[in-house]
Amino acid sequence: MKKRHPMVDTLINLKGNPKVCVLTEPLWGIPYNLYLPYASIYMHSLGLGDVQIGIITSIGLVFQILFTLLSGAITDKLGRKKTTFIFDIIAWSIPCLIWAFAKNFTYFLIAAIINSVHRVTANSWMCLMVEDAQERKVSTYLFLGAYFRINSRFFCTYCRSICGKV
Repeated sequence: MKKRHPMVDTLINLKGNPKVCVLTEPLWGIPYNLYLPYASIYMHSLGLGDVQIGIITSIGLVFQILFTLLSGAITDKLGRKKTTFIFDIIAWSIPCLIWAFAKNFTYFLIAAIINSVHRVTANSWMCLMVEDAQERKVSTYLFLGAYFRINSRFFCTYCRSICGKV
């Protein structure tokens, strides 16, 4: 009998929060990597200049730092699952709606600030990932999450090359 690859074996034997975190990671990673490379092109096509796009990105990064600093307290107050649920919805649903109907600099700036809330989710998600994990397997679980994120980038690149040929 052929022995399974250790990573496949680990994926099959995951339990609890780590399993849910690893299996749902592509649901975020693939769409994110499909739209992100085109965000600045989209802004440019709606009339924003390079300086305005840079300002939006810079202000977004400043707010990401702020929300990263607040994320531990928020996660402790609300709990890991609740924080992940609430702040994922805020960080992605609202900005995507704003981006879809954006007409100028202000729309993109507001969306970038609201999207910066995803740093709270990054903390709570990581806590969920390691919460139920066996101590010796934490690095394996984190590797699996990174593996799916990296492969989602390759998947997106592959999809773009196919779509470009149609």
